[in-house]
Amino acid sequence: MQRILKPWPSTKDLAVLLNKAGSSFAFATTLIQFVGGYPMPHKALQKLVESDVIGLDPLYEQVLSSASGTADFHQILGTIIILEDNKSITFIGSLLHLQNEDVVCELLGVHSIINIPGNDDEPIMLYHTSLRDFLTFKSRSEQYFIDPPLQHLHLAIHCLKHLAEYPSKDFFEGDVVEYACINWPHHIFLGFQREELNVDETITTSLVTLIENLLTSQSKTWYNTMLTVGLPKNSRTSRCAKDLFQTLQGLIVTKNLTKLFEQVIDFCEV
Repeated sequence: MQRILKPWPSTKDLAVLLNKAGSSFAFATTLIQFVGGYPMPHKALQKLVESDVIGLDPLYEQVLSSASGTADFHQILGTIIILEDNKSITFIGSLLHLQNEDVVCELLGVHSIINIPGNDDEPIMLYHTSLRDFLTFKSRSEQYFIDPPLQHLHLAIHCLKHLAEYPSKDFFEGDVVEYACINWPHHIFLGFQREELNVDETITTSLVTLIENLLTSQSKTWYNTMLTVGLPKNSRTSRCAKDLFQTLQGLIVTKNLTKLFEQVIDFCEV
């Protein structure tokens, strides 16, 4: 920094940046985070000054262009975007079957738009909710688009895999496993809300297989856990089973799975 000409930024560059930011506080703070994260911030700033970036969308695109772009990155970012509550590095890593360091490493390239906590057990947070709007509108984010229904289906599969991996006990225990137990139907509902959604057959096959496995080998554990977390078995659990079965009717539903759902509904309504 000692070799940077003063004043820095120059008055001319500041005027350009103010024009780009307009009245957007989100743009200004994102720009500061973006420039400050580079080893040579003066070069990063000059790149922005000389670019066509005006407003948040192009700035988000520029930040995302520096990300790894791997499948893990898209899964992590998509999960952060669609979860209703902010979750920790530990939680997201476990949910997605990733190591904590992998989550952090994938997010480092977008640290200027996502707050990565210093403690793995503290929540990851978006600096601005406008990022969620940007990423979930294809016309705005284009190649960086996150498709919420598809992301929900991927999360449903991860949830069901956690339950399949859990040893046979009376209850599902632990933050991630309990979340998976309660929320896998919720993710499936949201995944199939859009009628024109084209779902790969491998996803539907995985869902049906995992659900059939859960209701065959872990049904008692699922019932017990749903009851202990305060969900009355004759109300939400029954409605959950009925709605889920109706949602899955368009998939490859086997006779065995149909019978299993009927058993769940009968149990819940006793």
